Parts: sequence; structure tokens; C-alpha cells
Amino acid sequence: IQVEPLVAPQSANMSFPPGMVTLGGAGMIGMLGLVGGLLFLREMLDQRFTSPADISLLPNADLLAALPHAAEDPSGLADVTCIVQRAPNGLLAESYRQLRTDLLARVDRRGYRTVLVVGSSAESGATTVVQNLGLSLANNARSVLLIDANLRRPSLPNSLGAPTTPGLADFLNDGTPADKIVHTMSD
Repeated sequence: IQVEPLVAPQSANMSFPPGMVTLGGAGMIGMLGLVGGLLFLREMLDQRFTSPADISLLPNADLLAALPHAAEDPSGLADVTCIVQRAPNGLLAESYRQLRTDLLARVDRRGYRTVLVVGSSAESGATTVVQNLGLSLANNARSVLLIDANLRRPSLPNSLGAPTTPGLADFLNDGTPADKIVHTMSD
């Protein structure tokens, strides 16, 4: 008697079940649509300003100037403290001069004497804008009084090399005379 081993016949055409390829493709397309829809929804619900063009979407809002990031200045100065004074020919200094010109045109036309600069969040650069704008205005033969009204973390006196005390808090709290808290700078 001759015994032949039992071997399962090999299928020449091994593949997924016919519906799996279709379901896999449809699932990938569906996932791509879901992710794209979530990204679109996030973009539509995001209320932050990410570019100067976003300002134009606000009613009755005008953009005075767009200040470039320090990394965009070819002078390579990473510290923008008093940049108008330290690098007067740089891109950032020119941007502050353009801001000064536009601001003066509007302020003088309307008869204003006060400009308020407010940072949107901590470390947003409001102090840097104030000091460079103040220096730019002073370079234009204007008398400038800078008041750092940040009572928790004032940084304007330190950045300009002025004494920190007495200051605005002393004026408001103790009634320190104004001539004691105003520090004159040559420039």
C-alpha cells in the first residue's frame, strides 16, 4: 500500500477578501476628510490675530504699521531694546520711524496728546514698542513722557536705564510729587 501525504492545495491567488480593499480605501478617504474638516473648523473658530491681514477684517480698525520680527532684520541684532538708538539704519528702526510718521499724522489731525500702548499678554513686547516709539518720537523733536503703568512687573525703567523708584505706584499711593518720579533723559 502506498500512502500519499495529505497536503492542502496552495491557492495561486491569495488576497484579502474582496471588500477589504474597498473598505480600506474608503476608510482612508473618510479619515482624510475628517482631519481636513477638523483643521478647517479650528481655523474658522480661532480668534487670534496671526497676520496683519487679520486686522483688516475688523470694522473701524486701521493698521498703522507692521513691525517685523527681530530675526528678519539683516543687522542681526537679536536684542531689540532701544534699537532705534543702537542701529538707526536697520530695518527695525525704519519700521518704528514709519509707525511714528503714521501715528503722528493721525494724532496731530485729531488733536490727541496721549497714546496708550497695551500688550495683549505677558511678554508680548509692549515695552519694546513703547521705548522704541518714544525714542523715535524724541528723534523727531517731540517731547515724550513714557509712563510704565504695569504695576506688577514694570520693565520700562530697567530697559531705559532709569531708576525704578520712586515711580507711578509711589505717586498713586503716597502722593509723591510728580517732579520726583519723572526722570529726564538726554535723548
